[in-house]
Amino acid sequence: MIAAATELWGQAAERLRKLTGEATWKRWFEPVRPLRKENDVLILEAPCQFHRIWLEDNHRGLIEEALGAAAGQPVKVRL
Repeated sequence: MIAAATELWGQAAERLRKLTGEATWKRWFEPVRPLRKENDVLILEAPCQFHRIWLEDNHRGLIEEALGAAAGQPVKVRL
């Protein structure tokens, strides 16, 4: 499951990088690490609670859109 999570996050991350720009990418998305994929949910690890909450509040939809595009089907994110 770790390999599937890493591959899916890698594909979605490239899309996020293009959509958000380099500065936003480096600040908010680059530090995030995939932990595992469970069915249609990708579990990601943020570097701290503030980072996790900020991503959930501001970019959850964008992350799930990028994951869905990468997977070819809807994927939820859990941070």
